[in-house]
Amino acid sequence: MVESEIVKTFSWVMGHRLAFHKIGCSNIHGHNYTAKVTVRGEIDESTGFVMDFKDLKKAVMPLIDEMDHSFMYHMSDRLMCDIFKENPELKSIQMTVQPTAENIARYIFDKIKDDIPVIRVKVYETATCCAQYRGK
Repeated sequence: MVESEIVKTFSWVMGHRLAFHKIGCSNIHGHNYTAKVTVRGEIDESTGFVMDFKDLKKAVMPLIDEMDHSFMYHMSDRLMCDIFKENPELKSIQMTVQPTAENIARYIFDKIKDDIPVIRVKVYETATCCAQYRGK
C-alpha cells in the first residue's frame, strides 16, 4: 500500500465583516480568497491516482460557487442580518461562528468531508495570510 496526497487550488471572491473587530475588519470588505484542499489516500495501482482531480473539483466546486460573490457574516451581526432580511435577493451566508479565515477553512472542510478523503483545507485571504484546518 502506497499513500500519497494531492492538492487542488480553488479561488473565489467574497465579502465579510467582523463586527467585533476594533480596527479595519469591522468594516464591510472582501477578499480574493484561495483555498488549497488536500486529499490523502492510497495510490490506485491501475490508475496511479489517489483521486482524479476532476472528481475533486466536482466535489468542491458547488461550495465554491455558493461562496463566490457572496457575503459571509455572523448571525449576531444585527446590521448584516437586517440588510439581508430586507434584501433576500442578495447572495449571503450566515454563520454560527465568526467568518474568519480559520472558520472559513473549517466550514469548507466540514462541507466536503463526507464526499472526499480531505485531510486539510488552507484558506488564503491574501497572498501572505492564510489559515489551515485539519480534521479531527
